[in-house]
Amino acid sequence: MSEYIHQQLNEQLRDALLALYLTYALAEDSTLPRQYKIRTADDLYAYWLLDVQVSQAVPTTRVASAIASLQHYINAISSGLEPGYETLGMSSAQHKIWRDSLHAYSIWRTVQQVRHFPAHYLDPMLRSQKTESFKKLENDLNQCRLDADSVRPAVQRYLAEFEEIATLKTVSGYIDGASNNFANSTYYFIAKSNIDSTYFWRSLDMSKRTEPFVIDGAQLYKQDIPQPGAWSEWKKSLFLLLSSFQTIVFALCVLITGCWLYGLSAFRLRPPITAPSILGRTLESLRKVIKNA
Repeated sequence: MSEYIHQQLNEQLRDALLALYLTYALAEDSTLPRQYKIRTADDLYAYWLLDVQVSQAVPTTRVASAIASLQHYINAISSGLEPGYETLGMSSAQHKIWRDSLHAYSIWRTVQQVRHFPAHYLDPMLRSQKTESFKKLENDLNQCRLDADSVRPAVQRYLAEFEEIATLKTVSGYIDGASNNFANSTYYFIAKSNIDSTYFWRSLDMSKRTEPFVIDGAQLYKQDIPQPGAWSEWKKSLFLLLSSFQTIVFALCVLITGCWLYGLSAFRLRPPITAPSILGRTLESLRKVIKNA
């Protein structure tokens, strides 16, 4: 039997069952509320939220049909067409979220895939913000013929730098902003390498987030996570410590001239020298400097 004949027979069977239900079974359906007066297939579609006149040429599944029915139901609520929701429906913020990314499964799926699997859609070569390690990798690959002997050392160098960054230990931080506006300030972080005494720093611009919703003229606080571009890469600091020094505390401040890192360290001298003698020698040195200035 051809596919066309099979389709025609199934659709005629569907029409016969639909007519049987509307004519005989509907009157004996005790689960149907009295306020629903179903007489036609369109009335049944409005009650079931299921298209009973769709052609067999449209492929679907039970899950897809359930999703479509649920979306139709929420659309009716947002439009004030669902009984009981004529006046009490979605808020302005909920309606915006539904309209922008949730009202259709295809749109929601695309948004989720781009959010959680960006590598499937974004070409790393086209990124506007690239780390120095990635730029070095690009440069190494562009300067040679791509084969195993040339690609392997370039990738190994990149992974070695990535391993150092991945094992950093954050030791301090600084918030550059007003105390009443931390949600939109710039955050700075200091980290120490596990390999040597090298220190790194990076920043986070909390203002780079999705614009907040505005309800009745009032702007709500941004509650979502920062955008990936809000983070800067880890950069090496010129702050160095000798291995004999014991670090007590680190701090960072941001001035007009740039970002400054300073720390308080301690070390032990042998033989031990008393604190008054150290203070006296320090003051004497300062007097000589001032006198010769």
